[in-house]
Amino acid sequence: MNKNILIISRLLVVIALLVSSSIMRGQGIVFTKGTYEEIIQHAKNEGKSIFVDVYTTWCVPCKKMSAITFSDSVVGEYYNKNFISIKLDAENESTHGFFTNYKADAYPTVFWLNKYGELLDKQVGFMDPTQLLDRTQSAVTKNLEATHKLLKFKWDNGERTFTLFSEYVFGTMRVFEIG
Repeated sequence: MNKNILIISRLLVVIALLVSSSIMRGQGIVFTKGTYEEIIQHAKNEGKSIFVDVYTTWCVPCKKMSAITFSDSVVGEYYNKNFISIKLDAENESTHGFFTNYKADAYPTVFWLNKYGELLDKQVGFMDPTQLLDRTQSAVTKNLEATHKLLKFKWDNGERTFTLFSEYVFGTMRVFEIG
C-alpha cells in the first residue's frame, strides 16, 4: 500500500512539472504595467520596441483578440523576446501618459513604438495570430514618425515635388490622426 502511494505521489509530481513547463512554454504575450515613462525606460534598458494594445471592456473584437491572438504561444514567444507590451483600457485608463501622445478612436487599436516612444505604426481591428505577426513585420520597418520627420525636413528645405507633397500631406494626416 505504501509503495503504491509513493508511486502515485511521484507520478503526480512528474505530471505537475510537465503541465507547468508546457504552460510556461505555451505562454502568450506578457503585458507589463507601469507609467508611460517607466515603459519607455524599460524598453530602452532592454533594447526592445514597445507594443500597446488599446481596448475597452465592452469591445467584442478586443476580447476575441485577447483570447485568441495574445494568448497564442508563437505570438507570445516573438513578442516577449522583442517587445515591452502593455494593455490600456481606453476608458478606465484614459489618464495614462501614453494617451498624451497617441489616441485611438476605434477598438481594438494596437500601436508599435520604438524604444524611445516614437510611433512605428498602428492598426485598428481584430487580427488573428498570423495576421498580427505579419503586420508586426511591416510595422517595425515602417517607422511613420521618422518618415514624417524626413518629409518635413525636405518640405522645409524647399522641395515641392508632387510626390513629396502627397506623401507629406497624407503622412501628416496619418501621424496627427494617431497622436
